[in-house]
Amino acid sequence: MVRVWGSHNVDVTLNRTADGRLAINLVNTSGPHADENVYVYDEVPPVGPLYVSVRVGNRKPSRVTLEPYGRELPYIWEDECVKIVLPRLELHDIIVID
Repeated sequence: MVRVWGSHNVDVTLNRTADGRLAINLVNTSGPHADENVYVYDEVPPVGPLYVSVRVGNRKPSRVTLEPYGRELPYIWEDECVKIVLPRLELHDIIVID
């Protein structure tokens, strides 16, 4: 139902909010996690751009926002999918589709 490409260092979770909107949680997992000698992470390098495609059915969304910022995102709606380009993911963002 959701596809993300642009980095393999992103965990993706798709769910619905209490009011029925789709929410795509994107978590940046880049960094030296596999290094047993690293106990503290001073920085997690950002990733992006990320390309996100979500099948939403035959209803065009009224808007797409990036949370927690409340910033409206431009999107393309074609073949029952919403397509979004997220230029940069720092740590954790949520794309909400109304």
